[in-house]
Amino acid sequence: MGNDKKMLSVAEIVEMLNSGDCWDRYYAMVVCVGRSDIDVALVEKGLRDENWMVRAAAYKACVGRSDIDSKLIEKGLGDEDCVVRRSAYEACVGRSDIDVELIEKGLGDENYVVRSSAYKACVGRSDIDSKLIENGLRDEYWVVRGAAYKALKQLGHKIPLIRTFEPPETVYKKCRNDVIVCATIPKDAQIRGNLGSKCRASAAVITDVVGTMDDEKVGVSRHNSTIKYHIGDTIEIDNFDYSDDDCST
Repeated sequence: MGNDKKMLSVAEIVEMLNSGDCWDRYYAMVVCVGRSDIDVALVEKGLRDENWMVRAAAYKACVGRSDIDSKLIEKGLGDEDCVVRRSAYEACVGRSDIDVELIEKGLGDENYVVRSSAYKACVGRSDIDSKLIENGLRDEYWVVRGAAYKALKQLGHKIPLIRTFEPPETVYKKCRNDVIVCATIPKDAQIRGNLGSKCRASAAVITDVVGTMDDEKVGVSRHNSTIKYHIGDTIEIDNFDYSDDDCST
């Protein structure tokens, strides 16, 4: 029945929103997500619901809708439930009528998922202090760091240098056919990961290639055969991932 709910008529949604069962009201709001034929009053009714699940779903239904009262969205930013706050910040994306102080407050929320959504809400807003966004690059959670990086980049701000640790003089990358690529990391390159594990850098200078691939002294990426490393190459990553995940760009 879950898939059938996407085909519910407006009249059926109204009936479910008036139900005494919170699950009915929740599903009614879920169905409203991405639908432009739902009257704004119905969505706003969900925002005022006593049940947190219903409110959270209602805020998701606000995404992309400029006709929702900004004061109602701002109210959700201070909701006691973190799931509701997260959804409310998601509803702020693309809106310039939300109080800047409330957006900035979300950047320091105790819940990391809420913080991540707050950083997403910074995109397109030139009135957000760039220093506050930069703080997100140092967050303990990678999803927050990633959202902060994207916000800075899309706003055209310079990305500050943050290195998880200082690398040794020579670093190594294992490639196909057990070829080992040796490299040095430029002083202005970003570094992510944990020392003693696999790590990533935003740039590297290839100093040596140990082994051959098809009788050629070249390193070929194990994950993307179009990426090749030759001695003397300087490699730079345009879409560097600021998380501490072992494997990424």
